[in-house]
Formats: sequence, C-alpha cells, structure tokens
Amino acid sequence: MILITVPVFSQYDAPVDSLKSLLHADPPPLKRGVLLNDISYAYSVYQFDSAYHYAQLAEKEGIARKDTSVIARAYILQGSVASARGDLAESIRKTEQALNLALRINDSTNLANAYNNLALVDMDAGDAQQALSRFHKSLDYTTDDTLGRVYTLNNIALLYYNSGDEAACEKYMAQAIAEAQVSDDPLVLLEAYFTEGMIKMEDTTQLDSALLLFNKALNISREYKDLTTEVHTLINIAIIHRDAKRTELSENVLQKV
Repeated sequence: MILITVPVFSQYDAPVDSLKSLLHADPPPLKRGVLLNDISYAYSVYQFDSAYHYAQLAEKEGIARKDTSVIARAYILQGSVASARGDLAESIRKTEQALNLALRINDSTNLANAYNNLALVDMDAGDAQQALSRFHKSLDYTTDDTLGRVYTLNNIALLYYNSGDEAACEKYMAQAIAEAQVSDDPLVLLEAYFTEGMIKMEDTTQLDSALLLFNKALNISREYKDLTTEVHTLINIAIIHRDAKRTELSENVLQKV
C-alpha cells in the first residue's frame, strides 16, 4: 500500500523566510491570519512543531478578527499535523471542526480540504466506501480549483489502486493528467505527474514508466524552485534505479538530494 501524507491543497509551498519577513513587516490585520496559516503550511512538510505553532497563532488571530475562514484553515492544518504524528483521533476532531465552520459560511476551499483530509483518514482505516464518498464531496467544491481537483482525483486513483481495481485507478489517473494538461498552471501538472509516478513505481513491471513521469515532475519542480517536490522526486528516482539493480545510478541520484 502506498503511504499518503495529508497536505492542504490550493496553497503552494512558499519559502518560509519570505513569508515570515512579510509577517514581520506588520501586514494589514485582515491579512495576518491568512499569512500565519501560509507559514504553517510552508512548515508542514518538514517541521511539524513549527507548523502546529503557526496554525495555533492563526486560530487565535482568526478568533480575534472573527474570521471563520482563517479559523477553519487553521483547524485543517492542525489536523494535518496530528495525522502526520499518528494521532488520527485528534486529526479527525480538528478536521471535523473545520468542516462545520466551513459549512456555516459555504467556504468551498476549506470544505474541499476538510472532506479530502477526512477521506484520507478513512483510507488509512480501511473504510474505502466512506473515503470514496468524501472524495467525491471534495470534488464538488473544486469547480474553480484545478489543483484541488487534480489532487483529489489522484487520491481516488490511489484508493482504487489499494483496492486492487487497476482499471478504475487508470481511469482517474488519466482524468487527473488530462485536467492538469489543460490547466495554465504547471504546478498542477507537477502534482499529477508525481502522483502517477508514485502509483506506477509500486508495480515492478512499470518502473520505466514511473521513471519517465518522475523526470517530468523533476523538470517542473526545478524550473519553479519547488524544493520539497524536487527532493522527494529524486529519492523516488533513486529507489527505482536501486530496484532495477542500477546501483551506481541510484547512488549518483542520491548525491544530488
């Protein structure tokens, strides 16, 4: 089974230092909560304590400003950290809090994120039917969010892959790639290439296809300085070379990480 992290889509990685410099520049009060959440998200892929800290600050800021959207996103980020730490009960509690707030104001982005993250927890618990229902609810709120749609379509593909339904997996992967290719945002295509590569590398007969997809993802991540995805992609490329008994190539790739 492929391990899945629980990121929050609709927000791209941004250098933490640049975000914190904006925070120290005394932003307008209405933007402070959004910025604190952005900092939390930027930390979420590698520093869980910092991610949680800034999400808590965002929550306090949102409460002070009565900004429900900021509070909901802060709860989602806190739930993501809890999930990454293995505390699924806390992850569910925080994400459901976010869902209830987002429903109150019909906040489509936070609704999509909340349903998606709860679905990932369902997947981890082996409840494929509940996960699929929540993924489709997430899709309902991504009409104007191509990255969110591609991310969720990829997760549905993963769900079917883990269930052994290769035909359905291929169908949703193809849909994700097709929607990403018509997008004017290359980072959406990066998400599609990376996830399809993750799925294909699980099948030893498709390592070359996975390598091709990862190389496409690597080129985009380097062009747009997405260091997190670049590192993860290089690691996966090294694993593929290792599994294909190309030890020297694998070691050469790891030296670039």
